[in-house]
Amino acid sequence: MYNGTTGRGRRREFRLWAMLVVALALGSLVWAGCGSSSGGGSNTGGSTEGGEPAAESSGSDNPGVPQVNVRFGMQPFGDHSIFVTGLTNGWFEDVGINVEPKPLGKDIPPGKATQELVTNQLDIVTEYAPLAIQDMSQVPDVKMAAFDDINYGTFVFANPELKLETLEERIEGGESLDEAMKKIGEEMKGKSYAIESSGFHRIFYNTVAKLGGINLNSDLELSVLEDPQIVQQALGGQLDFASPAGVAQMVQLFQAGWTPLVSLKTLVEELPPEESAPMLGNTGLQLTESYLNENRETVLRFLSVMYRIIDEIYKDPEKTLEEQATYLAKVSGTEIGAKGLTEVLTEIDPLTPFDKQAEYWNDKESNLYYTKLYQPQIDEAQKGGVLPKGKNFVPKEVIIAGELYEEMVELKEEYEKLLKSSDVEGLSGKQKELAEAAATQYERFNYVDAVRLIKEATA
Repeated sequence: MYNGTTGRGRRREFRLWAMLVVALALGSLVWAGCGSSSGGGSNTGGSTEGGEPAAESSGSDNPGVPQVNVRFGMQPFGDHSIFVTGLTNGWFEDVGINVEPKPLGKDIPPGKATQELVTNQLDIVTEYAPLAIQDMSQVPDVKMAAFDDINYGTFVFANPELKLETLEERIEGGESLDEAMKKIGEEMKGKSYAIESSGFHRIFYNTVAKLGGINLNSDLELSVLEDPQIVQQALGGQLDFASPAGVAQMVQLFQAGWTPLVSLKTLVEELPPEESAPMLGNTGLQLTESYLNENRETVLRFLSVMYRIIDEIYKDPEKTLEEQATYLAKVSGTEIGAKGLTEVLTEIDPLTPFDKQAEYWNDKESNLYYTKLYQPQIDEAQKGGVLPKGKNFVPKEVIIAGELYEEMVELKEEYEKLLKSSDVEGLSGKQKELAEAAATQYERFNYVDAVRLIKEATA
């Protein structure tokens, strides 16, 4: 997994790929979150945790698991739609989860995920954590329950007719970050620049302006537009610089030859962690705390499928991502195939496996530690009036993924201790089958049922 310390040699490889696949690095950097109504709902239909008892599974891999219906929705971006793999391979059914609506859950328009939760239309959705930060005061019951990746893709694009040298190229040529950005700032002054309208890229824009010695409002002809308008004006020759957020719009600019003048990935490589971390973000799963409280084991099983998907993508990416690439082409019109999607999800916008998740939740020295990432974003949101001033907001109020991850770690360790202290080799008949099923679920990151089954096997 890329960790922000990759050398400049990787930049050259990144640039070679950019024209084809980097657009999906913006997979989660979508429009501003909506859903101003507070509250939340939960669906307990079919669940054994707060609802009526459900029928037990007869599957040999996971005997005794309750069958639960989960209403799930994805946004049409690369890192949001990894769940297609689990849905098309039956991996949710392996843990007793029947995802609705069939066959692939609900397609959610960008910026509408939180609304689906608070209106009780869905139980679990995909979301971008900076958007959850923006909404945290309005919908306090809505929480981020997991991160599946880290997003590095944000750009200032330059009109190709300007024939400008990128920040990456300048640094490779021997210039310091400060020298390169000051020159870029001088090149940008007095010219037209359009940025997307969500506002959650403001830390990136402010950093570019600071390093470049630019006042965004007085030194530039600045426009704040929706993505389609940005591309329309850019391709119509009306803009010198542009920063759209959507995948399709990124693809259009790359294909039209626009220059990725300043990339977040380059800034992350050059800036100290405390300065670069606030510009980063994670995609993951969102739900209401009400739903979690009534369906906790179901949520842990759902997370196990997420980790299984990520694990399989790293083992055999192109094979694993074929169905997802087809899905993306259908819902977003972005056709890069499994090969392009592989580069996005393993290098450019890298997914985070289970054993690497501790960097988000436990490693306080890491620039990816969730408090380091999101407290500055909360502070910026308060300064900008997105969050109310005069209240002490902290990331753990909206991001509870760490506690769920720790619960899974504890279950994993409990299974390992039980296995070590048990005479599994001496089991036979039904007990042996249960132990084998427990081992299967352990390999699939379903530690809830791994513990349950090993206890039944050795009782």
